[in-house]
Amino acid sequence: QRIYHMALCIEAELVNGVIRKDEIGNPNGTVAIRLTWKGHEFLDAARNDTSWKKALGHIKKAGVQVTLPLLEEVLKKAAKDVLGLP
Repeated sequence: QRIYHMALCIEAELVNGVIRKDEIGNPNGTVAIRLTWKGHEFLDAARNDTSWKKALGHIKKAGVQVTLPLLEEVLKKAAKDVLGLP
């Protein structure tokens, strides 16, 4: 499960790394080098407990499946709301 999830993080460009694949193309190993700028920004947005709870509230209220890019946007909006920014 760790290999699968790290491969997803690398593919989503949240982490710089390498995915090793078996003969049929399934990940069987990963090497994580470092978080990318995008990875840092996502974690910074998700780190604030108030913004995170507000974002999750919006998502649960809407009752929809959320992609990572959409979650990032919801977190950014929640952070702006907490700061009183437009």
